[in-house]
Amino acid sequence: MHVGIFGDSFADIRCDTDCTSWGNLLIQSLHSHRSESYGHTGTSNWYNYEVFLKNFTKYDAIVFCHTSAVRFPHLPEYMLGKNWQVREPFENTELKNLMPAYKMLFSDTLLDFISTSVFNSVNDLCKKHGKYLINVLCFSRVTHWYDITDTEFPILDNLSAISKYEKVIRNGQSISVIDIISKEGVNDSRLCHLNVENNNRFATILKNAIDNKQLNIHSNLIEEYDWAEYDMNTTKLYGR
Repeated sequence: MHVGIFGDSFADIRCDTDCTSWGNLLIQSLHSHRSESYGHTGTSNWYNYEVFLKNFTKYDAIVFCHTSAVRFPHLPEYMLGKNWQVREPFENTELKNLMPAYKMLFSDTLLDFISTSVFNSVNDLCKKHGKYLINVLCFSRVTHWYDITDTEFPILDNLSAISKYEKVIRNGQSISVIDIISKEGVNDSRLCHLNVENNNRFATILKNAIDNKQLNIHSNLIEEYDWAEYDMNTTKLYGR
């Protein structure tokens, strides 16, 4: 079984030198030298769809991580990965200068339409070509998501909630990793925004779905599975 993984930072395993990300763990568990992740931090659904179109026929199974609709659908290649930067503070002047055009060209309705169409097309193409698909919604469709149509392929919702659930102990106090990152302006050093244990648990969920070709499963990840609130590696990164 060969799997192709597509998505943004929740699927990006390029910096995973120790092979502890869910993507690498899944690939290893399938014993497939032809499996690969195309995840790229900061990208849009449209970018990931273009990559998907070029590559999906090479694989037996697909994991597509659908990100937020509120991103630049397309940017010049040298700005790849900046698609998420649509709110202040901007990383550079060029992005800030692009914002008037973004607001003028991309209404919420258009952005929703693009991402909804990507979702529908990915599901239709996988069904047409006999590919098993797992849809991963990186953000809760209740608070961040656009409308999606019913599909027989699994939908695993709200991956980001697991990231927000994770904590460390600092000065004897329990504190959210997300709070540390946002308040101190540091980068999220967790692979795929998850601690090592939760990467492992998520990989197991995906492996089980692929092995059993599970269908018609629409799950809220944070509510329906058990996750590790604390992790030794994350404590080393952010604890004191």
